[in-house]
Amino acid sequence: MITYIIRRLLLMIPTLVGVTAVVFFVMAYAPGGFSAMLNEGGGQDMGVEARRIKMEYTNRYALDKPKVVQYFRWLNQVSPVGFQMSGDYKWSDEAQAQVAAKLETRDWAASERARKTSGDLILTAAIYSGSEPDEVLALFDKMAADPAGEGPALFELIDAQPITGDQFWLDIAAENQQSPEKAVASVLKELSFGSINKSRVMYGSLKLWDPDLGTDRNNRDVGGLIAERIQITLLMNLITIPIIYVVSIIAGVLAARNRGGWFDVGSGFVMLAMYSIPVIFAGTLLISYLANAKYLRWFPASGVHDMHADGMPFLPYWDSEGLHYGWLFDFAWHMVLPITCMTYAGFAFLTKVMRSSVLETISVDFVRTARAKGVSEEHILFRHVLRNSMLPLITMAAAILPGLFVGSFVIEYIFSIKGMGLLTVEAAKNTDVNVVMATTLVGAVLSLFSLLVRDILYAVADPRVSYE
Repeated sequence: MITYIIRRLLLMIPTLVGVTAVVFFVMAYAPGGFSAMLNEGGGQDMGVEARRIKMEYTNRYALDKPKVVQYFRWLNQVSPVGFQMSGDYKWSDEAQAQVAAKLETRDWAASERARKTSGDLILTAAIYSGSEPDEVLALFDKMAADPAGEGPALFELIDAQPITGDQFWLDIAAENQQSPEKAVASVLKELSFGSINKSRVMYGSLKLWDPDLGTDRNNRDVGGLIAERIQITLLMNLITIPIIYVVSIIAGVLAARNRGGWFDVGSGFVMLAMYSIPVIFAGTLLISYLANAKYLRWFPASGVHDMHADGMPFLPYWDSEGLHYGWLFDFAWHMVLPITCMTYAGFAFLTKVMRSSVLETISVDFVRTARAKGVSEEHILFRHVLRNSMLPLITMAAAILPGLFVGSFVIEYIFSIKGMGLLTVEAAKNTDVNVVMATTLVGAVLSLFSLLVRDILYAVADPRVSYE
């Protein structure tokens, strides 16, 4: 069994690569693709701030590189073994001080602002190109002497181009005739735009590190966002799964035991009707009638807590003013409608599976033998039939668990619950690549582990199953 588990864990790696690659390239080649991030400037596309945003997104996601390069940059970032990115490298304080001291002797870096800008650019270009700071400083000296003639070498060093192309250098040559200081400042400014978030893979520095899911478009840590949001999603699933299995096992066994009776016929009709109702339609109906002030308004329509929940005690309590629900009861009250939407389709389907499995097991030889020996029906049903009828439910669990995780996305969006679902929907609408890819990765990992747990449970439930 241990060998089998290790083999399955290793096979998860290429599977995860395949799943994430499909999602990435579908997003990349969809109409608009990742370039939709660059069109937020609207009518201010040539404004300074819009240019800064465009260059930042272009360099952060390598939008000027082929799609395959973009994917492997992301894969390198999230892998526990990978190559360091130049943008992650930090120069020592001593190296920064040495560059600053040398710039103080340059006439073209007389102002404090010029020294600060030049120092940052020199260190950025040095690590990006794999050069020493002194080599890059020598190029800056040449550029200061002839901005239009030597300036392009600096842009080639960081694999960038001025936004106006060759016209930029013609303008710099004209500006240099009137004010060499302004020409140098213009080159430094344009070079700063080109170097925003510029980073390349340093293939000479393979290392082990903590997987990094990157940052979202607002520079928030994606790993922290997922750690915050996944708690409510997992909690909803942990509440849902026991409800689904308890209801389906009890209802399925009772329906099979009373085959053709009123409970069997009635439950079959109800379960089929429930399974036929789309989750999004059911959620809308529940909100419209059970959470609407015009009708019953028994439950809240959105969120997981009242806006004053932070000041509530954890448990309900009585005082002179009556019953106070408390934090726990408030959470449970908010969860009624979302959990109802997440459970009804699951137990409606599994009840029919359980009924069919129990009916099939009841007709096998060992059950007839037990009856012939005088064993009670309850003992046969719960000690012999039930255990052998669990295998189909274990099989279904591998589909139910990922389905609940994906289905919770819809539920969270309908009920405005800040879980993984709402995070993913918002990220997809905003073309937030790192967040969409991270949630895809988490969902794929959970799905693959559910398949592994299913196979392990097979061996636990049926001694005849062996993977050795």
